[in-house]
Amino acid sequence: MQPLNKLGDQFNPSVSLDSQSGKLVISGKSIPLDEQEFLGDIIN
Repeated sequence: MQPLNKLGDQFNPSVSLDSQSGKLVISGKSIPLDEQEFLGDIIN
């Protein structure tokens, strides 16, 4: 699985997911306007 990196903004947190190292890092504020759009890549 490829590492996933999503850059955050004023409404969404930054997310870094790396299955090779087993690390999941979520940082920042989470006030998503469309949860499905933001979380879709992460859940899949």
